[in-house]
Amino acid sequence: MNRIRHSTEVINNHAAEITATAQANIITERERTISAIAFASGIIVIAVVLSILMAVMAAAFVSGHVTANLRAISDAMMRLAVGDRSIRLPRGEHAGDEIGKLFHAFRAFRANTLRLDRSNRQLAQKNALFENLYNDMSDGLAILSNDEKIIAHNNRLPKLLSLRATTVRTRTSLAQLLEAGNWTRWDRSEGFADLHHPSGTVVELRQSPLSTGGAVALLSDVSERRQLEEHLQSVRRIEGLGRIAGEVAHDFGNILSTVSTNLHLLENATPERAAHLHHTLANALDLGTSLTQRLLAFARRQRLDPEIMNLNELVTGIEDLIALALDDRISLHIFPASEQLAVRLDPGQMESTLLNLCLNASQAIEGEGNIWVRVVPSGSDMVSIEVQDDGRGMPAEVLARAMEPFYSARPDGTGTGLGLAMIFGFIRQSGGDIKIHSQHGHGTTVRLLIPLWQSTDCSEVMKPAGRILLIEDNMQDLAHARRLLGDAELIEAKSAEEAENLLRDASPFDYVLTDLHLGNDIAGWRMAGEALRHSPDTVIAVVSGHMPENMPEALAQSGRVVSVAKPLDHAALARLTELKSTE
Repeated sequence: MNRIRHSTEVINNHAAEITATAQANIITERERTISAIAFASGIIVIAVVLSILMAVMAAAFVSGHVTANLRAISDAMMRLAVGDRSIRLPRGEHAGDEIGKLFHAFRAFRANTLRLDRSNRQLAQKNALFENLYNDMSDGLAILSNDEKIIAHNNRLPKLLSLRATTVRTRTSLAQLLEAGNWTRWDRSEGFADLHHPSGTVVELRQSPLSTGGAVALLSDVSERRQLEEHLQSVRRIEGLGRIAGEVAHDFGNILSTVSTNLHLLENATPERAAHLHHTLANALDLGTSLTQRLLAFARRQRLDPEIMNLNELVTGIEDLIALALDDRISLHIFPASEQLAVRLDPGQMESTLLNLCLNASQAIEGEGNIWVRVVPSGSDMVSIEVQDDGRGMPAEVLARAMEPFYSARPDGTGTGLGLAMIFGFIRQSGGDIKIHSQHGHGTTVRLLIPLWQSTDCSEVMKPAGRILLIEDNMQDLAHARRLLGDAELIEAKSAEEAENLLRDASPFDYVLTDLHLGNDIAGWRMAGEALRHSPDTVIAVVSGHMPENMPEALAQSGRVVSVAKPLDHAALARLTELKSTE
């Protein structure tokens, strides 16, 4: 027991020592832990304080730097938006950071705004200038859509068309405006037309397409200009007539001098000498007759015997004759049309015309050369004959006078100056036209435009029927009218007195054809009035080679009188028949 008790005490003592040691270690560790906790708390407190300081500093930086700069940019943008272009932001600050990028973006936006302002000011100035020009111009201007509806117009347009401003509204068509203003439109060529008003005003319409669709129409009052042009043309005609009269007087003076001299010499001439003098007189008379025929051709009063013919056959048929008249060094090339073309012409005059044109072309060629004759359809109702050469051509001053009678540019002085004038007269008398294109050193092209004959042409199938009174004191004109009228019941009068007796004593006539000049009296109008008094249903044609522009008002109002240019042709007779058929 003692041993056990002794062992127990030892164990208890040892346990007490271990416990005391453990308690001491625990106290030491607790003190160490408390110190560590206190140090960590201090570190945390310091970190929190530093964080708070950093947050305060960051807030101060954001408030004082970023927010202020953003506010400055925002204010500058607002002032720029309301039109203040003087606002600026400092340069060189915040380079490379986001604020600096915003500053740069603002400056770029401001520069673009200033450029846009300048462009707007320039555009506004141009718009104001255009608007002033648009509205203050003396011509009418209209912008048209694809269907010719008016999209926009200036203030001058209604005044020019004699319309109220309220009449010209957007989407109104130009044709409706012309109809409302009682304008008559005459198209001259593509994009050009003349507008005629009953008051006598003439407006020129020029219409040009726009690249974006639609068109722009420009209307100009050309009444004064046309009157001036007519006056100048009248002056030129008078000057031309003066030159013609002088040349004719000179040529006929030479002929008369020859006749007078030879007649004087005949009084005492021997029979042999008389025969020679008679031959000289005959040559002088032939020369006078030839000159008269050429003048009549130029005046479009020559006698024509038109026939319906195939133009290709006429042109190819004369090839051998033209080739014989040309120099061997000149090649003739004939190109007929690929289709059959019927025309109504005097074949002899047409052949003479082509021969003269080819001879003129050959005289413009020095040495070797070519002449081309082409038959070319020109639209649905016309055909053209083109005579082209590769000769020396004509200068502009010669081309301007090429068809003037008695004008010749031949250096040897052998030309009469009536060749092209005769061709011009023949073609115009046949209802066509002539165009000449030439350039010095590059040849000449003469283009003859001739109307195609239509099988339904009333001039070939409609002739006056019934009793016809023909009043004519010229035997050649009388014979020509007889041929045209054919088998009609024709009664002739060769003087005004004879015609008046027939109108009073005979039964009414269906038609009366009278020359305007009977003897030395302008009796045609009086004959027309007498015919209407005896029979208001009579159709009258007053014929003259020098027809006045206007007939007496009473005759014009009757609707039964027409004026016809000499020589009388089938077309004029068709007009009379058509007028009679409207009863």
